[in-house]
Amino acid sequence: MKNYFLFLLLLVCYTSVDAQLSNPAISFSVEPGVGNRGMNFKSKVPKAYKDSINKADIWRQSLSASAMLSYNTSRYSRIFTGIQFLNFGFTRMRYNLKFMDTIHPDIGIVNDLSQTGSNDVAYIYRYQYLAFPFMFSSKLRVKKLKSSSLHFMMGGSLAVLLNHDIKTKLIGFSAKGQKEFKLKDKENEAGLFNANIQFGLRLENPIIDKNTFIFVQPDIYLPILKANYSDEKAQLYHFGLQIGIMYNLDKDKA
Repeated sequence: MKNYFLFLLLLVCYTSVDAQLSNPAISFSVEPGVGNRGMNFKSKVPKAYKDSINKADIWRQSLSASAMLSYNTSRYSRIFTGIQFLNFGFTRMRYNLKFMDTIHPDIGIVNDLSQTGSNDVAYIYRYQYLAFPFMFSSKLRVKKLKSSSLHFMMGGSLAVLLNHDIKTKLIGFSAKGQKEFKLKDKENEAGLFNANIQFGLRLENPIIDKNTFIFVQPDIYLPILKANYSDEKAQLYHFGLQIGIMYNLDKDKA
């Protein structure tokens, strides 16, 4: 992955020196997505424990967003930079808690005997970043697309952690009169910085006139660093679907 970012840096330098930047455009998008994690451990843990958390950890749904400025570097290529809000993480489930079971040290125990059915808890681990991307697009020549265009996207971003917490949802019961809690999770030792590799496939279609486009873009995000530095280190990954609008600023050359 270090080689990838070295290649990206060299490409940035080449583009800034050699390419003729033209046809500036701005774009805005929202990106529903799902995320999960791989897990590494500082110390040796029983296989049974690893198996149990692997079964307990499931996909987390989230919403990200971005604002980008882009330029053509040739007839078939474009560069993008801007700002992103990236909303990564995963969900850890616990099922069928019993009376006097600990929900979380910061919440307490199950102490209500009157509730029936399964008492479950969703621990939603949220890692929310402000990211600064640099992306390249290459237009794919697809004959069947008439007014639309298809572009392969690749690049990366540097990210600063805005917030990490565990949003805890109680399902089928309550504690302290509440069903939702936000826990700071300082013991997790979330990293303040990360870097991401990003790939996507972007479909653009003009609307209104030739200067305004709507687009959809499936994305894959692969953070390079671990999300945290505690005994359980999460290696996050995320899949998203950008839905947005792009507007050409240089109308005469669009």
